[in-house]
Amino acid sequence: MRVGWIVLGLLVVGLVIGGGAIMASTVFSTRSTTTTPTTSGVSGGGGPFTPSTGRASTPSASAAPEAPSTSAATVEQPAPGERVSVSGVGGNRSIACNGNVVSISGVRNTVVITGHCSRLEVSGMDNQVTVDSADTINASGIDNKITYHSGSPSIDKSGFDNIVGQG
Repeated sequence: MRVGWIVLGLLVVGLVIGGGAIMASTVFSTRSTTTTPTTSGVSGGGGPFTPSTGRASTPSASAAPEAPSTSAATVEQPAPGERVSVSGVGGNRSIACNGNVVSISGVRNTVVITGHCSRLEVSGMDNQVTVDSADTINASGIDNKITYHSGSPSIDKSGFDNIVGQG
């Protein structure tokens, strides 16, 4: 009985330290989706995070080309087998998986994954993840929801109130 209490105490301490580390890393990380380059006072990408200048203008021919949009409509296409990491707070991402290992952490991220992943790892809190198929799904953290569309993945759940299911 005493060993059970010790193990429970260590688990609680580990979750507190791990949760603190996740929160600290997400608070101090920078998100590239929140800024868009500007040229001569003209907003660069017209995305949802671009501040409005209140005036319409057209960039001149000498203006630098715009950076690619990082909105949810853009689908990332990593090289086959490459490891992909998603982190942050409140992000929206779309990824085309081709045998990749995808690792998602942070808080309240929404990630849509098309194609087949060799492994999907979700940690953090309140993340919503949809994947076409995966060989292995590992869910840890708190209140994460992972939905897969097809296949019979090997599922490993730890943490609290994580949901993994076909839908």
